[in-house]
Amino acid sequence: MTIWLTSDWHFQHQLVSKLRGFDSPELHDTAFIQKCQKMIAEDDIVFCLGDVVFNANLKGWQENLMLVNEIPGHKHLIAGNHDRCAVNNSNGRKYKQDFQKVFETVSEFVKISYDGTGFLLSHYPYDTTDLLFSNGNPATNKDAYSKYRLRDEGMPLIHGHTHTTMILTYSQNRTPQLNVNLESTKMRPVSIGELSRIMKSCD
Repeated sequence: MTIWLTSDWHFQHQLVSKLRGFDSPELHDTAFIQKCQKMIAEDDIVFCLGDVVFNANLKGWQENLMLVNEIPGHKHLIAGNHDRCAVNNSNGRKYKQDFQKVFETVSEFVKISYDGTGFLLSHYPYDTTDLLFSNGNPATNKDAYSKYRLRDEGMPLIHGHTHTTMILTYSQNRTPQLNVNLESTKMRPVSIGELSRIMKSCD
C-alpha cells in the first residue's frame, strides 16, 4: 500500500490547462487521470491537497467533480480555496456532501507519519515570500489566506496552492515545505517515500 500526494487538479479549468501546455481542459484532465491509473493501485491511499475543480461556483461543477471517480485508490481531500466545500467559501459546509460522494474524507488538514517523521498536509504552505502566487496583495503586503495557513511549529508540511515548479522550499522558520501541485510534479502524483527522500537529500 502506497500513500500518494497531489494537488491543484483544476479539472475543466481552461486557463490552467493552457498554462500547463494543453490545448483543452479535456486533454489536461485525461493526461493526469491516465498517469494516476498507471501509478496508483486500488488499495493505495491518495491525498488531494485541494482545488479539485476550478469552476466551483458555475453550473456543471458537480458533474466535473465526478472525474475524481476515474482515479484509483482510497481518496481523501484536503480542501483548497477553490473547492466549494472549503471554509473560506460562504456556505461551504452545505457543499461538503457533494465532495464526500467522491472522497472518503474531506478535511482542512491532516497529519500523517512516514519512516518515523510526521508530516502535516494542507492546501497552503506555512508562508511564502512570493505574494503573486500566494494570492496576497503586493501593494499592501498582506496575505489573503493567512488565517487558513497552519502554524509553523517545525513539522514538515506537504502543500499545494502556489502553482510554482519547486517541490522543496523552506518556511521563514526553515521548516521544509513540499509542494505537490501538478506544476512541480510534472502532472503526476508523488509518493510519500519520494517526498521523504527529496527532503532528506537536502538536509
